[in-house]
Amino acid sequence: MRFQGGLSEEEVLGLFEAGTYKFHVEQAQDKVSKSNNEYISMKLKLTNSSGKERSIFTNMALPYMIKHFCEITGMPEKWNSSELMAKDCIGKQGYCKVFVKIDKSGEYAPKNEVQDYVVTPGKAEEDKEPFKDDELPF
Repeated sequence: MRFQGGLSEEEVLGLFEAGTYKFHVEQAQDKVSKSNNEYISMKLKLTNSSGKERSIFTNMALPYMIKHFCEITGMPEKWNSSELMAKDCIGKQGYCKVFVKIDKSGEYAPKNEVQDYVVTPGKAEEDKEPFKDDELPF
């Protein structure tokens, strides 16, 4: 039998390694949890630096993720109005930090999950120069 050996666990499972990737919202749906909390379930298409694509499913309910998603997709007014609907998310794109979630029980296979939505990597680096225009004499 022939097979492709020497691959990492992520490659064998078709996962992306932990990192920052471009995303595009392909699908989104408004949902309510069993405990009656609203959230948005989304299907994201991730693209790595080589152009390889992978689709993942994610739920957006945590306030910091909603805020960052609204900011980086050009919808700060949605955050300020405290209302975001699934239809607002479809077609939006940006960058997100992804990690590999391992199920400690071993019942489920590892999967990619969104950790947060972030500004473009290049822009983030530019923003980290706090003394760029500093006029201090020393």
